[in-house]
Amino acid sequence: MKKYEVYQGKEAVKEGFSWPGFFVAVLWTLSHRLWIQAILLAVAAGGLTVTAAVLQDHGMRGVAFLLRLCVLGVFAFAGLKGNEWRRQGLLKRGYASLGTVEAESASVAVAGPPQA
Repeated sequence: MKKYEVYQGKEAVKEGFSWPGFFVAVLWTLSHRLWIQAILLAVAAGGLTVTAAVLQDHGMRGVAFLLRLCVLGVFAFAGLKGNEWRRQGLLKRGYASLGTVEAESASVAVAGPPQA
């Protein structure tokens, strides 16, 4: 069971690491309307990647490799902070937190306890 914070408007955000935020950081942030984070991630990852390619072309393979590791770090940062960013975004858009629940999935968390 995972912990989810449930928000008015039928949204649930998992506590902890965001795997989609790690693997597809820019697309994930865009899909959750986190515009500033998406732009910053794209600029950081893109800038590091382009710089690494240029340095590799100039024979600086070691530095290029380190920059590519930094890109991985950018995506790891997105995974670590992604769900926190999502919670902040929901609060800014006026969603009220209804509390934290343990559930198997976000859809189960949003549905609430079974009705008798």
